[in-house]
Amino acid sequence: MIIPWLCHHGPFSDQGVPRAAIVLSVALMPIRAITNISVMIFSVTGRGLAIAAQLAIQSLVTFLSTIAALCEFEMAGTSLFIGAFCGQFAALGVGLVALGRHHVFSLPSRDWLRRAAGNSPTTAASGIVDGTRGFGENALLTGAINLHAVGILGHARLYHGLLMALSNAVGHNLWAKSLEEARNPHSRFDITRSAWTPVQIAVTCAGIIFAFAGREIVEIIGNGKFTEAAPYIPALFVIALIQTTEQPANAVVCALGRAAAATWTRTILAVGSFIALYPAIVLLGIKGIIAVCIIEAVVYRLYLRLLASRERKVPFQDHVAVFGCFAISGEIVYIHWTMPALTLQLVLTAASLAMLFVIGRRSVGEMISAGRQIVLGRPA
Repeated sequence: MIIPWLCHHGPFSDQGVPRAAIVLSVALMPIRAITNISVMIFSVTGRGLAIAAQLAIQSLVTFLSTIAALCEFEMAGTSLFIGAFCGQFAALGVGLVALGRHHVFSLPSRDWLRRAAGNSPTTAASGIVDGTRGFGENALLTGAINLHAVGILGHARLYHGLLMALSNAVGHNLWAKSLEEARNPHSRFDITRSAWTPVQIAVTCAGIIFAFAGREIVEIIGNGKFTEAAPYIPALFVIALIQTTEQPANAVVCALGRAAAATWTRTILAVGSFIALYPAIVLLGIKGIIAVCIIEAVVYRLYLRLLASRERKVPFQDHVAVFGCFAISGEIVYIHWTMPALTLQLVLTAASLAMLFVIGRRSVGEMISAGRQIVLGRPA
């Protein structure tokens, strides 16, 4: 792609995008793809420290190289692309070193090639749909409303991204254990529950707080420029909560060889959601996108439970998430229609948090016990 583009001076010659930024963006694609493969290998084999090392070094290198390009070489906006490239390259290097030390590298076998060929249509379809989803949403939102709406939604999604980073960190470190529990027909997924329930408590707490004080928080963080994004953030937290549910079912589906069926269903749901986006945006604007995403997430999680239940009995462990979804949704509606005084908002926030900790008291007790054990160096 790069060589013909350079030979013909590029199709973007009339655009205000620097050539270096375009080249770096294209070069990032294969580097990130290989890094993602290494992360999945570490996740399945239970090597959370390798993932942590990747993220830490990537963040440090990205920060330092961006600052150097911006301040020392005065490369303006291109410095962001330089930082992203250097950070991703550093993460790739860490991944390759960690894989090499454990002798993971080997020539592909016939069995590997056969499996890769058999799974390539599924993964290709899923990758294409996921890759075009965000682009399509932004294009539809720009056409139906304006570019400002895309910026508002993008800022709201930053907060959702922070929660998903927490969720992904837990998921990667726990995935190997969840798969072990899924392969054991007598397991009750106690390890999976003890790890995911605190995440659901944290996401619910954030959603409750943002439902009542989101405008003030966003105004401080965004210097008053993105305050319009505040009403959408709690709804995105509901999506984050839904995405943390049915972890035992997800592990069963993957461990027992039904992942391809789940991937095809997820791809079909994504295509259907994309078709429904335009009328939803025309009728509801940004709220339409969020509504479609919530429906898609709920349907997919229900499908995971149905698919896993055909293989074995799957325990339900998402009481906190169900409470959180209803509590945050109810508070969003209440705040929108009544606009209560600040004192009443604080009282309602405290009451919601108290109910949350009552529902998740078992997990809270486990966290307190583990914390005391770490601090005191002995069982609580």
